[in-house]
Amino acid sequence: MDENGNLYARFDPLQETAERLGRAAAERYAELSVRQPAAVKYSTPGDHIGLLMPPLFYGQTVPRPYHKGRAIKAPGDRTDYMEYLYDASGAPYLIRSFRKGELDYAYMFTEENGLTWAVPLMFDKGRPMSYEASRGLGTFLYEYDPDGFLKRGGIIEGISLHLEERRMEPDGHGACDFWCYVPRLYGSDKSIPVERTGSPASLWRFELTVSEGKTEARYVEGWRHYNEAFRSMKGIRIAPQVHEIVLDDGTVVREFAEGEEPHK
Repeated sequence: MDENGNLYARFDPLQETAERLGRAAAERYAELSVRQPAAVKYSTPGDHIGLLMPPLFYGQTVPRPYHKGRAIKAPGDRTDYMEYLYDASGAPYLIRSFRKGELDYAYMFTEENGLTWAVPLMFDKGRPMSYEASRGLGTFLYEYDPDGFLKRGGIIEGISLHLEERRMEPDGHGACDFWCYVPRLYGSDKSIPVERTGSPASLWRFELTVSEGKTEARYVEGWRHYNEAFRSMKGIRIAPQVHEIVLDDGTVVREFAEGEEPHK
């Protein structure tokens, strides 16, 4: 909580950073596009950042299953494909997605405040579009620990933040908080905790277990806050009820019927 009683103050700087980086995306692209890559990889068309999407619950819950695409050696005669550029350290710095042979959108990677950011930029007939036109693609952010475990990861789309925060103990047990935060959600107040009506955030909690390289999750509890008035407001996207969450290894976490509220 900050001095103004904002219980979600740690989320607001993330959205501010996404906007700042997004408004500088065209200039950043001009810089990165002339850099000589140490390696280039390709894939069939995918959503957002394609093959580089972290193993997030997001891809199975908001707003639809995530499609990564399939790695290919070269585009060949394809006019629809994705291109991934890497620096000498092996880190990606630029993704370009082509449709019908023309550049459709790009993602630029940058490191800031301990997070990796993937910032979008839409194109129209080879020309970069505005921040307002590009931000709907979604800005990704994620952080891994030294052992390669995903600590934080999510996406900022317009005015909404979907964020996973994971904690793991040495014994292989941990937890994940899956947040949906809409700071200017109609009728909400940032001083209201997520457990109460009127909060601008929704939250789902999971227990995690890692064994033999596989992650399993069990739903624990959750709260979501919106009504029919919120649903009818254009531009606001709320994390839907969890229907099913499938991890990369195929583990199904839990399934709810349409309209069922989370419960233990």
